Amino acid sequence: MIESELRARCLELVHMIRSGAGSEEEGDRYFEELQRIKPNPNWADIMFYRFPDLSDEEVVEEGLAYRPMAL
Repeated sequence: MIESELRARCLELVHMIRSGAGSEEEGDRYFEELQRIKPNPNWADIMFYRFPDLSDEEVVEEGLAYRPMAL
């Protein structure tokens, strides 16, 4: 997938997760797919524990900007 397609898929996944679309198992699969596309230990925090709340687009932007620290 090219970057724009990945971003669009991440946006779709974030929207489905935040809206509670599907069953709990489907939500878990959406989250796992999001982690496969862009591993980020903070996805849940970005989606649910930010004040003020971020839009789906802002969540994706921040999630995709994550870079692990090099030790």
